Amino acid sequence: MKAPASRALAAAFVCAALALEGCGSAFPPAPQRATSFPSTGNAQPSVVEIPVSVRLRNVQQALNGSSSTTLLNSGWRAVQASSTDGFASVRAVIAQWLNAQIVGSRFVPTEFRITVRRGPVELGTPSQGGSVRVGFNDTYELELRSPAGGYVCAAPSDVRARTAATIAARVRPDGTVQPAVSEVARRITAVCNAADSLLRDREIDLTPAIRAHYSQALDKVSDVLAIVLQRAADAALRVKFATLATTFSQPLQITPTSWFTPNLQNASVRNLSLAASGGDLLANFDVGLAMRPQISLGTIPPTAAPAWPPSFGSLEQPDGFKLPVAVRVPFDDITERAKAKLVGTELPVKFIGTVRVDDVAVYATDSGTADAPHPQLVVEIDFSGSASGKLYLWGTPTIDPATRVISMPDLTYTTDTRKFFVRFFAPVLMSNFVLSRVRSAATYDASALIDAQTAPYMKTYDRTVNVAGGTTATLHAVPTPLGLNGITLDADALYVQAAITGTVNVKVDTSVNALSLLAKGR
Repeated sequence: MKAPASRALAAAFVCAALALEGCGSAFPPAPQRATSFPSTGNAQPSVVEIPVSVRLRNVQQALNGSSSTTLLNSGWRAVQASSTDGFASVRAVIAQWLNAQIVGSRFVPTEFRITVRRGPVELGTPSQGGSVRVGFNDTYELELRSPAGGYVCAAPSDVRARTAATIAARVRPDGTVQPAVSEVARRITAVCNAADSLLRDREIDLTPAIRAHYSQALDKVSDVLAIVLQRAADAALRVKFATLATTFSQPLQITPTSWFTPNLQNASVRNLSLAASGGDLLANFDVGLAMRPQISLGTIPPTAAPAWPPSFGSLEQPDGFKLPVAVRVPFDDITERAKAKLVGTELPVKFIGTVRVDDVAVYATDSGTADAPHPQLVVEIDFSGSASGKLYLWGTPTIDPATRVISMPDLTYTTDTRKFFVRFFAPVLMSNFVLSRVRSAATYDASALIDAQTAPYMKTYDRTVNVAGGTTATLHAVPTPLGLNGITLDADALYVQAAITGTVNVKVDTSVNALSLLAKGR
């Protein structure tokens, strides 16, 4: 039973001796301290939605002056004529019923004229929202002529009908407004009630004749509405954005030694909706502000980012607010905790005896190429006793988001000693027992540091910004639970990359005179 074990041990000695030829090629050299570190910018793309509400005063007056008040003037037309001109129902009423009631050919109508005049424009909000109902209060007048003379079938005050259409608006990617008539009244009717009741309760269908004229008037109203909305957006955003952007590009001091800079990138107008309110029109839309928020440390405020004018193009960044915070964990803190766990510890090692840990140090090393280093964490251990020298263990530090404990699951090792005996038995020295003790000592609970360094940013805060012309922007931030996005290393510390995600509510309210906006383009 002992022979196989003896042969296996002898083979291990021979293999180890061959591997240790030169007494310097079996182990990598001691890891050097890193001299350069990759850039670890902590800015992350964010898009903050700013609801903008613009109250358009006097918009009904602006729409009332948008087109002629006469929607239709048919001119004098013969009663006995082709019915393809859209007045078939008028001729039918006159020919089939009115003629039969009038005695004497001198009083039978031979010509008629229809006049439709547009009354005041009304605004209403449909139940589904997002659009407005534009109503025309139309007045119809039917005039008749006969050989005996002409007479008015009904006075303008006697014949009225209300026609309406729903107008919705959307924002193009370039920020301009495009209105669309989403619903047109399909049937436009007028009832001509004569004083002598000749046409009482008789319906005249003017839909074929009036549709084109009504659509032209409606298109004109829609165009005027688009002009007013676009100039309202200009007044609320484009003109005032310079002030707004300059204000939000300034660093905001969070603590005596930390600053928050939004770093505005671009803006986009979207989600336009309309609503009528007390005779005015409310234009509600969102402005998406693209930014790369960043935290800077120091007592002196960082340089403000340039406030670029918005292009109002589509934003590729995902919506959501992310405030990155780099939590600094000094190597000195990790070293002190490792020393408390290891220094003075005696470790029994097979074939060697007992070794004692005398000192521990922690630093960063390059594990990649010189021009593309990927620093890793090194634990340097001085030991003495039955064997003496230095052990180096290094790996990639990771953090558990749930426990916030930093550890190095992957450990590579080497030794720094000229004693052949120690080098020969280094694999035994780095047994699972020793590795587990070192790995345990090198773990670091960063919860306290994370809480302390992120607490100032986790608080909600409110801020009102005076933009221009009496317009104010109210900022309200509500952070959500912290997220952890890995670890980066520096010369004397590692940084836990945390991200504070949350909601930022910025609401801008302004009021614009629609008549003055419309006058600018005339």
